[in-house]
Parts: sequence; structure tokens; C-alpha cells
Amino acid sequence: MLSQISSAFTAENWRTSASLFVFPVLLTLVAPVHAEIASTTPKGLSVALSDNVLVLNDTDRSASLELVNLGSLPTEFALQSVKMVMNAKTQDGSEFIRWAPQRAKVPANQTIPMRISARQLDKLPPGEYMLKLNVSALTRPGPEAKAAEKAQGVAVTIPIMPVLPVTVYLRHGIATPGIRAQKLVYTPKDREYLGYFPVTKTVPGQSFVGQIQVINQATGDVLSSGRLHLRPTTNESVVRMPRGKFTAGAAGTYCLKIWDHFPAKGNPIQEQCNG
Repeated sequence: MLSQISSAFTAENWRTSASLFVFPVLLTLVAPVHAEIASTTPKGLSVALSDNVLVLNDTDRSASLELVNLGSLPTEFALQSVKMVMNAKTQDGSEFIRWAPQRAKVPANQTIPMRISARQLDKLPPGEYMLKLNVSALTRPGPEAKAAEKAQGVAVTIPIMPVLPVTVYLRHGIATPGIRAQKLVYTPKDREYLGYFPVTKTVPGQSFVGQIQVINQATGDVLSSGRLHLRPTTNESVVRMPRGKFTAGAAGTYCLKIWDHFPAKGNPIQEQCNG
């Protein structure tokens, strides 16, 4: 786990990479959600989550993610639900979705699992339910850091507390939402992107969480891959194609594959090619 997480994006790079293939809602999580903060401790505060979007349903009622401390000091994580304004199709899931632990102290360079589960589904009307959590992390300076501060004449230490968001969807008594893709649209005047595949949800007002791949149709090579996450309030988006990854340009033949699970399970629900 730690060897994989060591390649995580910094907080700034992760925000930039979030629109790598889809604008504005694709999260390309080839590395975990990560925050690296310059704090008053000797080596700073560096924390991560192994994932930040989870989907529960009647078959898979529980899931887990890792609270990761990449720093050199113990870090305390605290998890708190966030109040939201819901729409008619996606409802508040805070009464039915539970998480544990609510607080955890993670030693330096270690991880602790956080488990999320859905309960009392027999009392729940069919539909999609949503829970948002804020995961905050706090590292306090150890004796060596305090001694160094004292020697330098520093009297006050200001703790820094980054907050990482987690979104949990619970789908009860409903089918997995689908999505439709249209043919590739080229953007010859765009220096950054070759073009994009438009995508539209089949069930407006519900989330879509799945995996996408854009492949070279001639060779089968995977040119880009990531998670496609459309929030309940977003019904349409585009899967963008960075020119640096599609060196054949407009002469190439590309196919977009979409799965309705992340990570992908079974066969894709749709394949859209430009040739």
C-alpha cells in the first residue's frame, strides 16, 4: 500500500489532474487522494486516502478505504459527516450509512482501514442515498520539534489541519445507473486536447460512477484510463483526449469503453468508436 501511495499526487497536482480526461467531473485516481502540507514540524504533514468515492448497493453493503499517514509523526484522523441539500432522486443517507472508526491515530508511515457499511435497508424506500464525509488530519510536533522551536525562540506552534472529502453512494432497490456516449468530436484549434467524447447519463438526478478507457482501435493499446464520476447534479459531461497521449492525432482510430463499476467489472456497457 505505502509503495503505491508514495507516487500519489500532491494536493495541487491532484486538482489539476482531476480534469485530465473528463471535464468537469472525472477523477483519475491512478494514485490516492493526497494532501501534503508545509507545517511547523520538521518534515511537514503528508496524508492520503486510498479512495474518495465509494458505492454501496444491495449486494455490496460495505466497503473500505485506507487512512494513510505518509509523514514522520503520528497523525490523528477525524471523520465527520457534511450536511447537504439533496434533490428528489438522491436522498440523505446519513441515517443508514455508518462508518468506523470516527477517529483514529495512525503511526508514521502506516495505514489504518476505515470501513463504511449500510444498515436497516429493509426499512429504506428504493432509491439512491448519499453521504459526504470530511476527513481531517492533525499532526502535533513531537519532543524534538518542540526542542528545536524553543532553541530558535519560537513560542507558538500553529497546527495545520488539511481536510479530504469522501463521497458515498447507496443504491437500494434500483438498477445501476447507465450512461450514453456519442461519437468523438475533434477540436483542431485546441492545443491541449485532440477532442472529446460527449457522455450523458440515462437517469438524470442520480450519480454515475464507472471506469473508462480510450484505446487505439488498430492495436488495442490503452491510451488513457480513469474513473468517470458524474454527481447527481451533473447529467452531461465530456471525456477529453489530451494530445500528448494521442500522438496519432486525427489520423488515429479511437474507441471509448465505459464500465458502470469502478474498478471495472465484466464487459463494458458501451463502446463508442470514431471509425
